[in-house]
Amino acid sequence: MCGHLKALLPAIRETGLDGINAVTPPPVGTTEFEDVLDMFGDDFVIFGAVMAPPVFHRAGVTRDELHACLEELYTPRLRQAHMVLWLAVDGLATPLEKFQAVAEWMEKNKAGN
Repeated sequence: MCGHLKALLPAIRETGLDGINAVTPPPVGTTEFEDVLDMFGDDFVIFGAVMAPPVFHRAGVTRDELHACLEELYTPRLRQAHMVLWLAVDGLATPLEKFQAVAEWMEKNKAGN
C-alpha cells in the first residue's frame, strides 16, 4: 500500500493489521502520518516516506533545510509513535549526504535529548 491511502483507512482498519507500509503525505500521497494515528491509535506501526520533493529531492539542499523539514514533519505526537522513516523513492536516487543529514537530526532529537 503506497501513497493514496486516506480513503482506504477505514477498510484497512477492518483487517486488524498493526502497521501500514507506506504512508505518504501530500503532495505525492494523500495521507498525513497523523491521519493514520487518528484512525488506528498511537501504537500502530507506520512505515512512512518523506515526500517533500522541493526539499528531499532537490540538488544542493542544505542540512539546515533538511533539518527544518524534519522539524515540521515530526510533530510531538509523531515523535512518540512507532514509525520507520525512509527517504528513498522508487526510481529516484537519494545521495548519502541526505541520509547522513537525517541521521544527524534524528540523533539530535532522540527522546530524552
